[in-house]
Amino acid sequence: MMKNNDQKLVDLCFHIGITIHAYEILQKLSRKDLGTWVADQLRNNGFDTTPVGLSWGVLKIKLLNCPFCDMTPHFVNKDMPVCCENKNCSIFGIQMPMHTWNTRSK
Repeated sequence: MMKNNDQKLVDLCFHIGITIHAYEILQKLSRKDLGTWVADQLRNNGFDTTPVGLSWGVLKIKLLNCPFCDMTPHFVNKDMPVCCENKNCSIFGIQMPMHTWNTRSK
């Protein structure tokens, strides 16, 4: 059975909770070290996160490369517009919302 990412995440949460309960060494970790351990488990299963503000982990968003020059754009957060940063690219400086960047075509 092929699992979608939502089901993988649910399975992973149960796995992490049961593992922490079963292993005494994990119960002795500091909150910071346990948070790092959980982030590592998520990353190893395809859910790369980063701590932001009060959140222990926010999913990192992977952007596709520019369809014209193949460079990977950088962005600050999901609410900021994305644009190609290659000055030689035909769409250099044209900004679009991050959520549409990965759905655009040439």
